[in-house]
Amino acid sequence: AREAGVDLNMLRPQPETPGPYYTLQSYELSVIGPYHRVGRFLSSIGSLARIITPVGLKLKPTGEKDRSGSAKLEAVFRIQTYIVPKEPAAEVKADAGA
Repeated sequence: AREAGVDLNMLRPQPETPGPYYTLQSYELSVIGPYHRVGRFLSSIGSLARIITPVGLKLKPTGEKDRSGSAKLEAVFRIQTYIVPKEPAAEVKADAGA
């Protein structure tokens, strides 16, 4: 957020959703900044090495302006990532002996 020039307004973890092959982790976020900086922040999330997907984006004007006179927006969205569950220790030991 700092590199993109936006203010992190909210970061709220959501309950994990287990699945047969992966666990879905989700976080609610809110950032405030000018349109292009919000876009830069979302682009940087999408460019991370780990797959992280922004979903449910809603933009609304804050009524404020930054130092350059650009209107500030609040972007509210969720990010989702997928975690492969670790194998139980017993299965790992059994596979190691094969």
